[in-house]
Amino acid sequence: MNVKNVDKYIYKNEKEEEEADMCTAIRELIAEGRAEGMEEGMEKGMEKGMEEGMEEGIFINRVDSTKALITNFHLTANEAMDALNIPVEYRASIIERIAGE
Repeated sequence: MNVKNVDKYIYKNEKEEEEADMCTAIRELIAEGRAEGMEEGMEKGMEKGMEEGMEEGIFINRVDSTKALITNFHLTANEAMDALNIPVEYRASIIERIAGE
């Protein structure tokens, strides 16, 4: 192999190494992006799940409290919900739940 061929060979190998390093770097960036995206998605999912769980817990508490006032104090559903200061927008769903039980 003469000097020109050696120089071409070295240049070719260096170029291939640079391309391989760039491909590796791109793959790593993609993997990091996926990991960050999954982590962010998990966090948002947990937050949403907790919010929904809290809302359901509040709803169940309102239903149970309304039922207790109806049973123990012989109030109508609306009187019980008035006593509990339950907002109007929740009352229909509470009445539906009580009626369904």
